[in-house]
Amino acid sequence: LYTSKHKVKEKNLEDSLINSWGSKFYQDNMYPFISNFWKFDISNMSKDYKARVTPPRIRYAIQKIFEFKNKRDFKSNTQQSLESKITIKDKPKFRNFYLYPKFGCKRVIDFLKDDIILNDGIIKTNSIITDLNSSNDHIEIQYIQGKNVYTDVFDKIYWAASILDLINLLKLKNYNQLNYRKLLTINIGVDKKDLLGDKVHASYVMIPNILFHRIHEPNKISPYMTPKNKTSACLEITLDKKINNPTDLVKKSLNQFCLFYNLKKSEIHYLGCNYYEEAYPLLFIDYNEDLARFKEALSKKTSKISLIGRTGQYFPYNVVETLNSTL
Repeated sequence: LYTSKHKVKEKNLEDSLINSWGSKFYQDNMYPFISNFWKFDISNMSKDYKARVTPPRIRYAIQKIFEFKNKRDFKSNTQQSLESKITIKDKPKFRNFYLYPKFGCKRVIDFLKDDIILNDGIIKTNSIITDLNSSNDHIEIQYIQGKNVYTDVFDKIYWAASILDLINLLKLKNYNQLNYRKLLTINIGVDKKDLLGDKVHASYVMIPNILFHRIHEPNKISPYMTPKNKTSACLEITLDKKINNPTDLVKKSLNQFCLFYNLKKSEIHYLGCNYYEEAYPLLFIDYNEDLARFKEALSKKTSKISLIGRTGQYFPYNVVETLNSTL
């Protein structure tokens, strides 16, 4: 309440979070979570980043407190009767409704791959682009696949990879501050029916010294993701630099996970980990200026490359925003 009446001028992400959550809650909860997530000084981050945890609405919260106080000792039979007659149509609609693949997001990739091939598309995996040259009517890409070097010519390119790679390939000025956070996900089978609660599929960790910042429980979105009476978890850890051997980090994370949920080691099963090189674009305070200079230099170099997605457009989009950027 105090912060809602005494807002500070927002110069950075820290100011924005304090205005949204209050100084006390920010220090105790948001600071440990955000600093663990980004591995970066929050006071040097742009307020453009919006944490995916909705801040409280003060007026709504106060209204609900008084409603609860007035009604907690009173609930008539008439009210109960009316409530029992409410139909699905009367209930509030979800802001967004998403269909989720029965056996997980991997199926989306499979369907997309099949559709590309069906429409005479070509998919080239395990390839490293080594050179990229643009002319007025086409763009030429040289890449290594296996031990062989190939060259292909295209009318246009949609770039969803790191813009740091694009800067190097086009030999543009080096924008040192533009950077990404890496992501390590640890997959665990759990000999329990439920982990996060009946309606929760992801939990953000706001406790200091915990290695992972988020826990995801896939079978809350699709019950087919795990065997009956079992569940699984995906621990997410952001990294500011690549680690060649994650064994120690995985071991410590599994121990913390067991303590976190009061699980015996015999109740969990390590299912492997995945490493993603450029997962989250880092929004430092002046990132927009560097990004604008890069886009201007790119447009002078070629008009044949379009930037798409979270990595290509250098912004931590959610799923909907990422899809919209590609469409």
